Amino acid sequence: MSYDFSVTNFSAATVQCGNLALPTTDGAANSLVASDGAGSLSMITNNYVAGPASSVNTQIPIFSGTSGKLVTNSTATMTAGGVATFNGLSAGAVTYATTDGTSGQVLTTNGSGVASFQTIPPGSGQSSAFAEVIALYNSNIGVGDHIKFNTAGYALGGAITVDTTTAYVNTANTASLGRATVAGGKTYLLCGVIPSMKFSAGVGHSGSLTLQWFNADTTTAIGNPFIFLGDGALSPDFCTPIVKAYFAPAASPSTVRVELRITAVTGLASITRAYLEIAQVPY
Repeated sequence: MSYDFSVTNFSAATVQCGNLALPTTDGAANSLVASDGAGSLSMITNNYVAGPASSVNTQIPIFSGTSGKLVTNSTATMTAGGVATFNGLSAGAVTYATTDGTSGQVLTTNGSGVASFQTIPPGSGQSSAFAEVIALYNSNIGVGDHIKFNTAGYALGGAITVDTTTAYVNTANTASLGRATVAGGKTYLLCGVIPSMKFSAGVGHSGSLTLQWFNADTTTAIGNPFIFLGDGALSPDFCTPIVKAYFAPAASPSTVRVELRITAVTGLASITRAYLEIAQVPY
């Protein structure tokens, strides 16, 4: 025998189903019924994360930023192999470039948190240059003249250029054969060598020569001079003038010309061989 019955309106302070007490008050919309584990049920707020109705494959979901429970689609994607794609990337205080540079460009920072691709400025690497005197010079070798390097051996990097083509002009601030142009804001080791020179008859071993590096644009001396003094002996002591100097021009102007200048001389007849070497100092 069975009985069918229905309740259309029932009111009670408590409703018990076996040993389980049912809720007697309603919750908010979408609330859930939860047990306290001690025989009582109650309405609780839905703490589950709610996501979008649909999502693109490999798309990375993110919280909406409004409640911490709502998940929304993002434009970022990640493949099953772990390859991620973003429209932008910031790491700590640095924002990285979102577009590629041209061939040979490098990623640099502006010092204010933005990294971008830039072309390497001329002379950013360690540059060097070598030039020679391959001629017999017996004029324009007096006081104030500079050594006229007429043959370029090599130039590496973009910070140093030796002028071996412009006509010789012994005038400050004028381009002239034998002068080298260096980029500003860097440090260089200047080296000049004269292994072959001749003094006039009657002067011989009493001749003298003083050499020094100069900023050709400002006529300012660089480093210390080299002084060659003939000893006047029948069996004289010989030496090869070697003039070295460190040069660290300011960043402005962007280029500076340097020259190996004769600052004092007695009886010098000719120069037939000389070398110039300029190397950028990396530190």
